[in-house]
Amino acid sequence: MTLPALVQSHKEKQTVAQLKKFYSVISNAMLLAYNQYGPLEDWGVTGIEGNEEANAKGNDFKNKFINNLKPYLKIIRFCEFGDSSCEKDDYSVKSLDGTTHTVTATKFLPHVVLADGTTINHLWFTGDKYTRKYGEIYVDLNGAKAPNTLGVDIFVFGIYENKLIPYGIEHTDLGGNFAFEKMCSKSVKNRMNGYGCAAWVIFEENLEYLKCNDLSFDGKKKCK
Repeated sequence: MTLPALVQSHKEKQTVAQLKKFYSVISNAMLLAYNQYGPLEDWGVTGIEGNEEANAKGNDFKNKFINNLKPYLKIIRFCEFGDSSCEKDDYSVKSLDGTTHTVTATKFLPHVVLADGTTINHLWFTGDKYTRKYGEIYVDLNGAKAPNTLGVDIFVFGIYENKLIPYGIEHTDLGGNFAFEKMCSKSVKNRMNGYGCAAWVIFEENLEYLKCNDLSFDGKKKCK
């Protein structure tokens, strides 16, 4: 194996280990917080509806969510959602195919920095708009450092029925739009391409999808 290949293999193993650690640590923190405060629906979950008042309420709930988990996490920095002093630290993000990723009225900011350098950059909740409570967590494994790409160092998780679920499994996102085959392929041109990669990294323990475009949970698992 050549030196570049060895370096890439090491980076891939590091990504897998760090994402699995995040999944385990946050899942455990959520469970402990639920034991203390009750299930998520008892926390007064509020979603962002677009106007200033709703945005403020949405940010208040995001901060409550983090503060309820905080005793069970090793956090070295928490800049609250809605705090304008954080906005100088925002950075651009790309999808897996290279498309610039944007979320309406949202900046990618390192709001929560964990001890290992992993950051939580964005939270999203539905509030009462939907019949079941739902949320998303965007995690960046190395903060503002490159490549800042979905499916490479940035991954997305859903919150379903009080559980943290890595995107990529068909039933885990609200509209069924982020399944691995749909949103974790370099051949797909979509600003959200990469949303469906987290489950593959955690359960298959590799980033093989960076090497070919025809993998699936039920079929081909390796490019060669």
